[in-house]
Amino acid sequence: MLRGVLLGAHVACGGAALLVAGALLLRGGWTGAAGRAYGGLVTAVAVTAVGLAAAGSTLPPAVRALLLVVALATAVAARRGLVLARRGSPGAPRLLWGSVTSLVSALAVVSAPPVVWVPVVLAGTLLTEQGVRRARLRGGLLQPSSPLRSWHSSRSAAAAAGDTGPRPKKPWMSVS
Repeated sequence: MLRGVLLGAHVACGGAALLVAGALLLRGGWTGAAGRAYGGLVTAVAVTAVGLAAAGSTLPPAVRALLLVVALATAVAARRGLVLARRGSPGAPRLLWGSVTSLVSALAVVSAPPVVWVPVVLAGTLLTEQGVRRARLRGGLLQPSSPLRSWHSSRSAAAAAGDTGPRPKKPWMSVS
């Protein structure tokens, strides 16, 4: 019973995380509500993976251990990527897109024969690196017109000019 509930929650959260990630990869917005939802869903996948590993599974123990490590690493990468995205750090795309690659790879591991696993991981890694290069060419994960990017830019310019006045409110903290 417990295993069924955990597995249902695990699959539902993983599927929802992939849907949200797909939308985020297409249109951006990692620093908004959808990005926070993605982080929460990936964390839920990791928590349910721990429960599934403890409750037992039809998968061999070695595969179960591998998926548990992948789930935990994916959650850490997604959470850290979101923190870096809010700061406008250039390291955010690799962590975020890498976490999506981990989700897709885990899906392949549990639903496809082993011959499919390696191509899925390689394709995801290549797409992640291509996305990172594209983001770097565009000036980072955030578009130049993004309120977050302009907030950071305006603060840097003000600091360079010697302005030590009160800091403006961060756009992601405002209530709309």
